[in-house]
Amino acid sequence: MDLVSRSQEEKIVQFLNLLDGDEIREEETEVRELDPEPEPVIVNTFVQLEDLPRAEVFCAKDLPGIPDGAFVMTDPVEQYLHSLADGEEPRPILVARESVALRTVFPLIHKSARAEVLLDTGSQICSMDADVARNLGIAWDPDIVIHLQSANRTVEKTLGLAKNVEFDFGGVLAYIQLHIIRRPAYSVLLGRPFDVAMSSEVSNKTNGDQFLTLKDPNTGKRLTIPTFAKGKPPPHIQKELWNQEERNFRASRI
Repeated sequence: MDLVSRSQEEKIVQFLNLLDGDEIREEETEVRELDPEPEPVIVNTFVQLEDLPRAEVFCAKDLPGIPDGAFVMTDPVEQYLHSLADGEEPRPILVARESVALRTVFPLIHKSARAEVLLDTGSQICSMDADVARNLGIAWDPDIVIHLQSANRTVEKTLGLAKNVEFDFGGVLAYIQLHIIRRPAYSVLLGRPFDVAMSSEVSNKTNGDQFLTLKDPNTGKRLTIPTFAKGKPPPHIQKELWNQEERNFRASRI
């Protein structure tokens, strides 16, 4: 005797079919990932220097802490901050750094060796340390001397003038007249005569980098070279300078 009637069996089959359909629909359900939220875009709006209030100078009178008759200069940045409305956020102001490293290059000098060469557009002459000149085998004329006045107003006579010393900047050649000085604060200094002869163009970057474009006055060839902070040559140049110093030291012991 069947324990389940035919009608009940049909109902059970229908129920099982429903269960199977639900499982299939669950398996076929597509899982959609939520799109990630876009990252916020930060926009910095800077103040142009020409938009700041102009600095003004006035004579102090009846000002606390300032003697009468003293000249006082207003601070444009402080004036700008005071001009902001309540709750208004000040915009960033780009200003110059307190100090920036001097820039140097490392040309091949006198077809002999490289040396750290300081770039100084404010100098009227080009000059070289006497010890560097000796190590490079550079001769000078002792009858052509000048008197140099330093920042502390002391006067020192140069040792002489080395004429037409070759500086090789990767195939761009400069022939420079060098005043030989006893123990300056640099090895070699290239001033205005170098800039004029080579039609130099300087490109400064806000991160402190500087690039120098030179033109060979004899061939017309142009070349752009990087400069380096004083005392920080690139690794391959640093190794070459160390080897050169070691050779000079050994030669001095002979």
